[in-house]
Amino acid sequence: MRSAAAQNYPGCTLIRSFVEYEAFKAGTMERIRKAEMGKGDMGAPPPDFVMVAFLQPGVNDPLKARWLGAVAHLSTSSVFHKNNLAVVEDRTLMAQLRREPNTVAIEYARRYHADGVPFRSWPPAFLPTEELELAGFLRSNVLSIVPELAANLAHDWWSLTSKPAMVLVYFDVNWLKRVQRATGKKVNPTTEFRGELVALAQRHPDMLVAIASTMLEGPFSLRSVDLADVQDEYRVAIFDRASHQKFPLRDDFSMALMENFVKDFKRGASALESYMLSQPPPRPEANSPGRVYTIVGKTFEQIVNQETRKDILLTLYRHNDQDTQRRVAPQMVRLAQVLAYEERIVVAMLEATLNEYPVEFTSESLPAVFFRKAGNPPTLERYTEELDLDTMLAFLRRKSSSPAFKVLDSSKAEGKRNVRLVKRKPEQAEKQASEKKWRSRSRNKKDEL
Repeated sequence: MRSAAAQNYPGCTLIRSFVEYEAFKAGTMERIRKAEMGKGDMGAPPPDFVMVAFLQPGVNDPLKARWLGAVAHLSTSSVFHKNNLAVVEDRTLMAQLRREPNTVAIEYARRYHADGVPFRSWPPAFLPTEELELAGFLRSNVLSIVPELAANLAHDWWSLTSKPAMVLVYFDVNWLKRVQRATGKKVNPTTEFRGELVALAQRHPDMLVAIASTMLEGPFSLRSVDLADVQDEYRVAIFDRASHQKFPLRDDFSMALMENFVKDFKRGASALESYMLSQPPPRPEANSPGRVYTIVGKTFEQIVNQETRKDILLTLYRHNDQDTQRRVAPQMVRLAQVLAYEERIVVAMLEATLNEYPVEFTSESLPAVFFRKAGNPPTLERYTEELDLDTMLAFLRRKSSSPAFKVLDSSKAEGKRNVRLVKRKPEQAEKQASEKKWRSRSRNKKDEL
């Protein structure tokens, strides 16, 4: 028997007794064993988790359904095979299961966010800590292995885990296609050495182990670790959270080499060769007031991360994108010109395919504009309004960390004359102008007398 919510997700099974749980766990391990025997004799089945969710009896609401959806997605899409999520509606049984080995127990708490902020769309809505404390569960359990790192979810995985480093294994899509054509069988890259990767994650619980296609784009792409030209079925790199450094494995791939590579990293990253994807830095005079700053991988830390006293409007783009060249770049040039005398706001652009940048700036599409507001710590948000001068100035008036900023008349921006002070609140500017006009009239009357 299944609950109404569990019926929507094939990976969910309702458990009502400890006997049912034992049968469920045995069936899960048997499915894993059969799946691996189908690939050949791989020995004993690898360690596995059985995820158990406790649901309050009688609770049936959208929050419950979304939560089940998120956890079921983690179950059915991960290296922990399908149908290994049990749903429990009995507190006594839940207490028993917490003591079971290879069992991850998570408890559903019916708590709503105070301001009613809705969840992000499924899949997989990695639910906020405020509602379900699922993020804490992910940090300590499921996120030891990421089955396949997708570009649009890379930031979610990396931000939810507290692990200081990530081992990323890339599999060659073209190689898989050739194998499939030659053998007529579908090859799953995650099952080729699934047991070894699980064992690697267990030996190094302080590191996140992830798998990605060689087609992955963004800050975790092959190009970002200088492995794009390497001809190998699998390639490996380590990403260090604290230093933002990336360490590619230059030797041919093997599990033994990857194990030694991880150990060398943990002994001291300074002994490994790091790599940073970056274009040559521009001349210093190129990044001057009145111009759009050109940021590259090697200058990102200095201009964006270390300079916390300035607001930065940063555009990420592709160099061969016609939309950027025709529409976005000219508007950014105009914006930089009218802000020529404002030292507290920087207008900048970065070529996203040729330079390294933090995952916080990841976007599914380019061009993408981000506003990094000055502060301690600084805050980051995505700019989603129109890319024209007036709209961007209005946005900066609302969001700028400065109470006022200097703006040149756009018609005279090139001459850098007639600097006028623009207040964040229009009513304050109008009041100031009215008072100035009144004082001028008073002086004129005195002169006449």
